[in-house]
Amino acid sequence: MKMAVADRSDDLVQISLVGRMDALGVEDIAMPFTAATATRKAPVVIDLSQVDFLASVGLRLFFANARTLQRRGGRMVLAAPQEDVRAVLDATGVEQIINVFATLDEACAALLNDS
Repeated sequence: MKMAVADRSDDLVQISLVGRMDALGVEDIAMPFTAATATRKAPVVIDLSQVDFLASVGLRLFFANARTLQRRGGRMVLAAPQEDVRAVLDATGVEQIINVFATLDEACAALLNDS
């Protein structure tokens, strides 16, 4: 699993993930992901367009950090999940806690409109 963090010019933090969010993949990114999300107050968009598998351990990583970010006054959204990943997100009801958008542009626009 690979992760890239970008502080965008519009004051959003964009985290792009690549690979499988299984136990091994999440282990690779858990600490830097938490540092990039939970320690900030800025709105965070997670680009899932290159994630091809999402297990429960990945969902837990999202939930834990979204809650921590929310307590700090920030917000996290998920963007552009592939079909299989979207099916997992839908089946688990993730949108009760974290909004999911079909595209990165839609996700960014939603975060900017909340600011």
